[in-house]
Amino acid sequence: MHDFVIYGSGISAKIFALAVARSGYTISFISDVKKNSSNKNTDLVTFLSHGSIEYLSSLMSDSKKLNDFEEITNINCELEKNYRNGSQKVNFKSNENNLGRIIKNSTLEELINKEIEIYDNIYLIENRCPLEFINNRENVKILFENGDPLHAKICVVSSTKKNKIFKDLNIDVIEQNLEQTALSIKVKVKRKNKNCAYQRFTPDGPLAFLPYFHNEASIVWSIKDHSKILKLQDYEIRNLIQQKLKDYVEELDFQKIEKHKLNFRYTKKLYDKNFLLIGNIAHNIHPIAGQGLNLSIKDIALFSKTITKYTNIGYNINDQILLSNFNQDRKLDNTAYSFGTFFIDEVFSSNNKVINFFSSQGVRWVQKNKLIKNFFVNNATGKSFFNTL
Repeated sequence: MHDFVIYGSGISAKIFALAVARSGYTISFISDVKKNSSNKNTDLVTFLSHGSIEYLSSLMSDSKKLNDFEEITNINCELEKNYRNGSQKVNFKSNENNLGRIIKNSTLEELINKEIEIYDNIYLIENRCPLEFINNRENVKILFENGDPLHAKICVVSSTKKNKIFKDLNIDVIEQNLEQTALSIKVKVKRKNKNCAYQRFTPDGPLAFLPYFHNEASIVWSIKDHSKILKLQDYEIRNLIQQKLKDYVEELDFQKIEKHKLNFRYTKKLYDKNFLLIGNIAHNIHPIAGQGLNLSIKDIALFSKTITKYTNIGYNINDQILLSNFNQDRKLDNTAYSFGTFFIDEVFSSNNKVINFFSSQGVRWVQKNKLIKNFFVNNATGKSFFNTL
């Protein structure tokens, strides 16, 4: 019997494997993609907070490539509204460390894959399609099309692909189509400021400028599906973005545009008996704050600490008290970010004059309040979380 079976092949699943493999547990991967399928998301990037990068570095024997990406020391946010006194701006800056780095997903996954190869207690199950996952009292039994069944103390579900596994999960899920399309644009750029990311809240949806290496950056614009912008030609979108980023960008050259539909997902529990949910299946949030993967890394870091704490005093890794306490400890943070980003997008992209007035006043107040700004920075960088581990 294995300690963990992981169903899924994404970045969160692989980080989880590294975290528990270091403690000597046996892990088997059941991939949810075909072995030779191409990675369609090679140009996507992720904001990793300072705390997340430090945690990932602790899992890797060589994480130097992460430091090749540009440090983000400032995040400038601007609320684009048609007021007589102009738009409202707020700047976030850490006084101690950088806020984080914008990392290419392909580079991050390459580093993680290289690290996984070092461990002889991480196994990959190939060419075996799971037919059914049976959540027994003491373990999980996985049935395949061919070969013997597999047993594990915990089955980590990290895949969002529809499978028979989901019909037996006794977990309430909140899902919603956000009715937005994210334009993910790889660009070559000449910037006015280094080490600075930028978020502009437009009536059509939030626009993020994410520099990661010299003259390379990613632009993510989450646009409402009914917006006329989605019908524009590429050069028209480029000119529009150039205008909106004029305070930060001198020249802009589109390299590639990808489109992704945005959906919201929040599970009210992270476990059910011997199933554990990690990654987007647990919380798929709006990209407005760049905290999606950071939330999963926090889940993984706390779970790793929790099983060490409880197994040291005689509990099994799938003991329901252990899983319940882990779930409870992560509930507040996951709920706050999941629904907080949803709320921010709704408010700052609203065309309601009353909401616009109060949101503008709120941004102005945050800019003047150092205590509130430091609170946001400590949470965004993961400092307030990782310091407690």
